[in-house]
Amino acid sequence: MEKVMALGWSFPEVLHAATIAPAQTLGLAAGTLTVGAAADIAIFEVAEDEHSVIDVHGQQRLSPIRLRNRLTLAAGVPLTERAPAPAAPWVSLSAGQRQAQEDVRGELRSALLPRLHRAADSREPYPKSSPSPQADKE
Repeated sequence: MEKVMALGWSFPEVLHAATIAPAQTLGLAAGTLTVGAAADIAIFEVAEDEHSVIDVHGQQRLSPIRLRNRLTLAAGVPLTERAPAPAAPWVSLSAGQRQAQEDVRGELRSALLPRLHRAADSREPYPKSSPSPQADKE
């Protein structure tokens, strides 16, 4: 998004192009923060910090802001950070290091597995309207 802003787009234009427009193009009920919508949210810190970015042609441009992802929620569940790259195969790991790697992989798998298929599957505490009988047949 920073690179597109370096081309002169405003922050609202970039935000719309990165969220609502792709969801609409794909026919998804996403890209919105309305009651009952899936809670897929990315929270960014926005800092007014003009800095260089490199475009796809290798040209340097100036972006007026810096975005830092602080939290991402998928279906209302916070995503953990990505696992670090595994050690090179020629580096021997201790039993504790191997267990730590497996623990991180397990956390990532469990964070990515629970997906909502309908609003009634949500673990969020706010009241929801009853799902339609049609939704239960899906």
